Amino acid sequence: MILIDDHTSTDLEQLAENHYTLLTLRNNPRAGQVLGDFKAKSLVGRIKAKKAVSVAANEQQQVDFWDFLLDNNEAKLKELIISRPSRLKQLIQEIDQQFTNAMFSVNNSFTDASLTPFGTIVAEAFAYQAMYRNKDLCVTVFEQLRLRVCPYCNITPVECLTYTPRLSNELKRTALHQLDHFYPQSRHPYLALSFFNLIPGCPYCNGHLKSQMDFDIDTHFNPYDKRLDDHFLFEVNSTNADSPDLLEFQHISRQGSTFLDYALVDLEVTSRYNQWYKNLIYDMMNCIRFNGPDVGLSHMMQMPDVFTTPLAAHDSLLKGMGVPRNRNEINNYPLGKLKRDICLQMDMLVP
Repeated sequence: MILIDDHTSTDLEQLAENHYTLLTLRNNPRAGQVLGDFKAKSLVGRIKAKKAVSVAANEQQQVDFWDFLLDNNEAKLKELIISRPSRLKQLIQEIDQQFTNAMFSVNNSFTDASLTPFGTIVAEAFAYQAMYRNKDLCVTVFEQLRLRVCPYCNITPVECLTYTPRLSNELKRTALHQLDHFYPQSRHPYLALSFFNLIPGCPYCNGHLKSQMDFDIDTHFNPYDKRLDDHFLFEVNSTNADSPDLLEFQHISRQGSTFLDYALVDLEVTSRYNQWYKNLIYDMMNCIRFNGPDVGLSHMMQMPDVFTTPLAAHDSLLKGMGVPRNRNEINNYPLGKLKRDICLQMDMLVP
């Protein structure tokens, strides 16, 4: 729902650069050397080891791919790791043209793909679990993004936990969220460690619904690429319904937007809102309607030391109901965009 850049003060390009540096650590230089060679377990070290196997097997196309990554001081490899989603799409197209995607993946359908034998070798070289997911680096990066709710559905919290296990004095940190590969590993194993391809999300969006779906930035919202609020609004069919069962939510395009976001459909976002959150939104609408700015004036008169203006009373009410005052706060609240859009529909917020 959100552009991650809106929710963090961290320079994400620099964070991606740091990510690449940590993946490609070098040995300490020997006497007289300016720079040591890459560590064997670093990303470059792994790729060089896989290239040696391909050379020994006389698999020239495989060797060409490894050289594609390593040539010019690993220029393409670095691009794959640090580039934004739009550039990643261009790199995918470049690799497809030079090597064909069939070299890495068997594309069975939009929802199903599997790695070829060489695709599996590439996945082993990039070693997503060992090099990133199971490292403290994963937690450190997430903390700097300052996300609170899944950026796809805006329903489920995403979080990391710092804790001391029972019967232990050791402080531990663990990521409780999942990381979605926007361009799936089963289709593009060479993007397994790409910084802007790793999107913190909830298990429902990532594991249960998206899985291997063939997402693309031209058809699917990517929170490192677009701000969904620029393109879509949620609406409720009635703000005066007598029962929550009568409510129906839908998403509509903003005037002038041509972006068709299939992620809302493929991740069943609006359907999930309609199945599980009608009671909550119904109660919110009633509370806000019966405690709007006019009622706020009464609060101000009765409790001048608490609410100095009707707007302050109204702001307090909205905050208590988990309604973002502006779109840069959407990720601070579960259902933040749905609630905010409905309050705009009720004229309870200024756009």
